[in-house]
Amino acid sequence: MSSGAVVVPDVRGATQADAIAELESSGFRVLVTKSKTNEVPPGTVVKQSPIAGVKAKNGSTVTITVAEAAPAPSPTPTTPPTTAPPTTP
Repeated sequence: MSSGAVVVPDVRGATQADAIAELESSGFRVLVTKSKTNEVPPGTVVKQSPIAGVKAKNGSTVTITVAEAAPAPSPTPTTPPTTAPPTTP
């Protein structure tokens, strides 16, 4: 490995595994963070730093943010129907 500057590849939209493989093969270390979202499938890279296309030192760290499934919204509580017997006059 050389110690020069390398162009950071664009791994946004890739799976976590593919992004790590591509970044490591380009000479970078990878730090993974997670972000809860339902906008993209879980395991998809949604952000990276430094951004794609810039030159970074070979062996430096690229941080990728990977989508995690957001928790499902809590169900709205419902009032159970009353089962009281009808009143008679």
